[in-house]
Amino acid sequence: MRLITRAGLYYLCITACLCILAGFIFYGHLSSLLEEEMNEQLAIERKDIRQYIAARHQLPESLSSDDRHLQFIPVTSEVDSSTMDTFLLSPLGDEMLPYRQHIFPVFASGKWYKAILSKPMVEKDDLLDAIARSLGLFLLLLLIVLIFFNQWIAHKLWSPFYKILDQLRSVQLQYHSSLSTPPTRIKEFNELRQGINRLLNEISHQYLQLKDFTDHASHEIQTPLAVIRSKLELLLQKEDWSGKEWEWISDAITSTGRLSRLTQSLLLLSRIENRQFSSLEAVDLGELIRNRMEAYEECEPGSHIKMELFLHEPLTVQIDPSLADILVSNILQNAIKHNVEPGQIKMDIHSTQLTIANTGRPLSKPSASLFQRFNKDGLPSDSPGLGLAIVERICSSYGFRIAYHYNDGWHSIQIVFS
Repeated sequence: MRLITRAGLYYLCITACLCILAGFIFYGHLSSLLEEEMNEQLAIERKDIRQYIAARHQLPESLSSDDRHLQFIPVTSEVDSSTMDTFLLSPLGDEMLPYRQHIFPVFASGKWYKAILSKPMVEKDDLLDAIARSLGLFLLLLLIVLIFFNQWIAHKLWSPFYKILDQLRSVQLQYHSSLSTPPTRIKEFNELRQGINRLLNEISHQYLQLKDFTDHASHEIQTPLAVIRSKLELLLQKEDWSGKEWEWISDAITSTGRLSRLTQSLLLLSRIENRQFSSLEAVDLGELIRNRMEAYEECEPGSHIKMELFLHEPLTVQIDPSLADILVSNILQNAIKHNVEPGQIKMDIHSTQLTIANTGRPLSKPSASLFQRFNKDGLPSDSPGLGLAIVERICSSYGFRIAYHYNDGWHSIQIVFS
């Protein structure tokens, strides 16, 4: 959920709660005012009744009309005055209606009477209902207007922030990018833009330094290793070495080759993680895997590992061609190295998915460590254990999903290209 949407929802909830609370408070206050007004009217009529009795020394006639009810009941002593809400039968006798009732004592003709004066509350309730509906409609319209203006103001105020986000998504460190958004009248956004530019400049500088280091290290490390290996091979061609000395030189050549492969793999990992492979082309993985299978069969004609390719649908991926070749090669080499004899390798290709399965012994380590660096799982010591780590980094850099499964003697690596 976007920040502006979440902020709008909070604002909407708070405004709605405040409007509802204000409506209840207003309704209650208005109801109280109308009740006080009716009590004052009852008090005035009570005064008129007592003045009538004092002037004529007799009770006024009892009556029952639409606007009031008056009744006198003889009592033995003076009663207390009270006011309450009640329901009485309407003058037509067809329904019960709400009334405000006032009871007070009167003295006439030498006797005490309980006067019951009732005034209908229908008009008050109708008035309250009309006011409540009008208030509810007004608050609803006010809420809609506030939401509209809040969204408009929020979009206008946050526009520089979203421009900064859009530019951050397209930043490329290899080109020393910086934000080109113009200054705004909002201090915080200007400080944010300046801070991000300083950070981008520092990161870009460090990135370029690391890129130069990996490029130079690749050359400066491989060249001496190649010289050492060639000199050792020349020494190995001499015929006056003893068996032990010949073995030492062979071990040195093997270690040199292993060190060369290790540095190449580590430098490749560094280049992948730093996104130095920026070329994108449509690569047909089915054709690439078929070429790799043919190359393996030519190099290993007597191999006891059977390879099968099931091309259900064409699979074309936007990827750097060299990384695509490394991806396929490393997975196939892993399937061959961890296989048994006789063994099988099956490759299933769909429009967005590649699955490579091979027979083999169960893993001796947890499957979670399969894509970690230097994970060999029983391979000889001359293997650097970086093949699947490189595959995982390639998938991660392009947003591909990679997963490993083991079932009934079959190891399978599945990559989803989406």
